[in-house]
Amino acid sequence: MRHDSDGSKREYAGTYSRVRTPSHVTGLGVLLLLAAGCSGERQEAQPDPARPAYVERGVASWYGKAFAGRRTASGERFDPAAFTAAHPTLPFGSMVRVTNLANGRSVMVRVNDRGPFVRGRVLDCSEAAARQLGFRSRGVAQVALDWPEDATPPVPPARRAR
Repeated sequence: MRHDSDGSKREYAGTYSRVRTPSHVTGLGVLLLLAAGCSGERQEAQPDPARPAYVERGVASWYGKAFAGRRTASGERFDPAAFTAAHPTLPFGSMVRVTNLANGRSVMVRVNDRGPFVRGRVLDCSEAAARQLGFRSRGVAQVALDWPEDATPPVPPARRAR
């Protein structure tokens, strides 16, 4: 180990060298950073209303009359005429904007079920939503999902005792 002219210690190991800073200098630097972070007026991060909080792209499919009246994962009965959807992870009651990337049509749906259970798909929407998006006859479509910050989920319906 060697002391340089500025008082720092320099350790040599072959061609690699590192400078060791005295601990009182490091402590002073940390103290200054903490003081700078605590001073002044604190600004809270504000969400950008034009930017969605969640975005996902992929293939959507639809399900309809064959499942009418059956209980969804949220406990409510499935209605193919309602604007609802199944998503694997979004909270029940979340309002999601679904946009068909082929034609630009979009619709808001409420997540009330889990699925789809087919690899590569991101959403199963109701027959009504598929019709509005323009892919009911085709069966599937490339879509973009976004969950706007201002789309607060409604209160889910109360479950009835069986």
